[in-house]
Amino acid sequence: MKTQALSVEITRGNSTESIHQVSAIVLDGNASVLAEYGNSNFLVFPRSCIKPLQALFVADANSKLDD
Repeated sequence: MKTQALSVEITRGNSTESIHQVSAIVLDGNASVLAEYGNSNFLVFPRSCIKPLQALFVADANSKLDD
């Protein structure tokens, strides 16, 4: 099911500061597509926005080394 891109609106008080179009894809446990929003083939470079996720994997790996 492919639908129009999602949009996120950033506000400060009653003023809109910015509006961002968002593409997303939802997968099930077998990596089958459940839903698509916008262009799911668009390449992105997440850079520092995924650092918290990377930290979880590092912490998990480190805890296994201590065993």
